[in-house]
Amino acid sequence: MSETDVLPGRDRARDRSHRVRGCIAALVALIVIVAAGWFLVSKGLGLIDDRFSGTDDYAGPGTGRVEVEVPEGASGRDIAELMTQAGVVADADTFASVVEADPDGDSVQSGTYVLRERMSAAGALELLLAGPRAKATVTIPEGFRVQQIIQRVADETAIPARAMRRAVQDTAALRLPVYARGDAEGYLFPAQYELGDDTTARSLARDMVDRFKSEMERSGLQARARALGMTPHEAITIASLVQAEARLPDDFAKVAQVVYNRQSEGMMLQLDSTVQYAVDRDDGGVFTDPSERAIDSPYNTYRYAGLPPGAIGAPGLDAVEAALNPAEGDWLYFVTVNLETGQTAFSETFEQHNRNRARLDEYCTTSDLC
Repeated sequence: MSETDVLPGRDRARDRSHRVRGCIAALVALIVIVAAGWFLVSKGLGLIDDRFSGTDDYAGPGTGRVEVEVPEGASGRDIAELMTQAGVVADADTFASVVEADPDGDSVQSGTYVLRERMSAAGALELLLAGPRAKATVTIPEGFRVQQIIQRVADETAIPARAMRRAVQDTAALRLPVYARGDAEGYLFPAQYELGDDTTARSLARDMVDRFKSEMERSGLQARARALGMTPHEAITIASLVQAEARLPDDFAKVAQVVYNRQSEGMMLQLDSTVQYAVDRDDGGVFTDPSERAIDSPYNTYRYAGLPPGAIGAPGLDAVEAALNPAEGDWLYFVTVNLETGQTAFSETFEQHNRNRARLDEYCTTSDLC
């Protein structure tokens, strides 16, 4: 073969190789362009979907625990902002749109809600519509003794009676006022108390004492007691007697005056309520029998003159006010003549008192309350 025959063949092979490589490069470029175009299209669709479909939302039920307080009169937008700030939902606008789309969305009540972090907007709204967490409360009635308070707390809360008893007996930790003489009786203020998840027997007992101290500070207990020539402890003791003996608010100040008058006359108080305390009776009965009135106890005012050593229950504000501002009168006796209505007759002489006692005896002939 001549040289002129070989060169054209090589040129043809080289030309074919160049064409193959060009096709491959073009194919790769096409794939890159298609892939880039697909990415841009899908990304654009995602952005459009996020913008117009409200997908700025968490998925699932969420985790952890978050408390959100919805105030009275909060609007849907207010609630959405609160939920977002607390980390419950991802976006306020998304949550607000879910609320608006739900026919019950405008019925969220005020209160404390226990929710979760990173919840879906729909899941969060469902928990809100279920209503706020029920707040645990315990109500201590006026006149309750320490033991009754302990039992009421145990009956109405998750705090065991044993724990509450230990808390009340730890009088140093209670931060009682100095004039309480280290005895909680009469110093656990009767009121309604709200319990949180972190409430303990000790914190609840302290709340009761703190409430007593704040109420007594407002009433001016210490200064007013001194003006009457007695200690704050004596004033609280008298208030507890008033609370136990008087049935009607209008009689509180009169009963207090009877206590002061009998003390001035050197008479024993002879109050059945103190005897019931001495024998540890809390059945709601009015009378005591001779054997009970003979018990040897400093709380037995049939046997010992003067005030008992301390309170016989927790007086309310009305009873404290009566002790600090007794009614004017010379009464030395009183008796409840109608146990159903609480009607009480006051008298200055023993003869008048006997006539009133006869009224009670007559009432008892037709009443099962005696």
